Amino acid sequence: MLEAGVFEKVIPDSGSSFKLLTFSENELCSNPHWHFHPEYEIAYISNGVGRRQVGNHASVFSDGDLIAIGPFVPHYRFGTGGSEPYTTVAVQISQSFMNQDIFNIPELRAIHKFKKISPYGVSYSNEIKEEVGQILLKMTKSVGFQRFQMLLTVLSILSNTDSYQLLNTTAASCTVGDRESQRIKKVYQTIETNYRNQISIEQVAEELSLSVTYTCRFLKEKLFKTFSEILNEYRVSVASELLLETNKNVIEICYEVGYNNISHFNRRFKSITGVSPKEYRKLYINTKVVAPLLG
Repeated sequence: MLEAGVFEKVIPDSGSSFKLLTFSENELCSNPHWHFHPEYEIAYISNGVGRRQVGNHASVFSDGDLIAIGPFVPHYRFGTGGSEPYTTVAVQISQSFMNQDIFNIPELRAIHKFKKISPYGVSYSNEIKEEVGQILLKMTKSVGFQRFQMLLTVLSILSNTDSYQLLNTTAASCTVGDRESQRIKKVYQTIETNYRNQISIEQVAEELSLSVTYTCRFLKEKLFKTFSEILNEYRVSVASELLLETNKNVIEICYEVGYNNISHFNRRFKSITGVSPKEYRKLYINTKVVAPLLG
């Protein structure tokens, strides 16, 4: 089940200026599913079909993935929902690291392009994915200066290619502190607990001990959406998960995720994903092509 969004505190590896994570689908990751942090992140998923959601964009990837995001871009844990065994390697890099004077020398100045596009969320072509993925896998077996050199190589490759897709039409970064993070967490906790039933903005405002007007403004400023949009996207996200991972029919899923009218469910699902629930399931099972969800 989808988890509430939280602010993630990233601590660099001992003796390193950045953090390197690696895990498989059989290992629990300490990162929450829906979260954000002030670090840049580059994530490589080795293979398989799964879901990605970055900011307002969500889609299904096939044959692995390579994604980069900027500071404070909300996202789900990369690799969630993969259909085959896979390995994820992620590098998390602080803003202070990326703002070092070394990146102003001529040989590294191109890396400013990476900094510029990463707040949109970036997905790279298969060719770049394989090249960078192999370096990231080697980084997991290296230490010290060798690992640092490999990181610079990765940043250079990602900054000097045009083989990428921006996942959001506008920058998806949001600026939140601990207080705002706790409020966002409570919003998603309230939705997660009640999405199968009728749930209103008044109920969420009461949980936050805020006025309805301020709650609406808060959601728009921090998540760039209305409460109705957040609720429907959550329900559709759960529905898409059930379509891919269970044999339940569309009517069963419709009622399970909180809709009481199949026509309304179909309209909402298609408005968010671009395809009907039946079409979405068919795309995933029969062709395993990238099927857009949002944005």
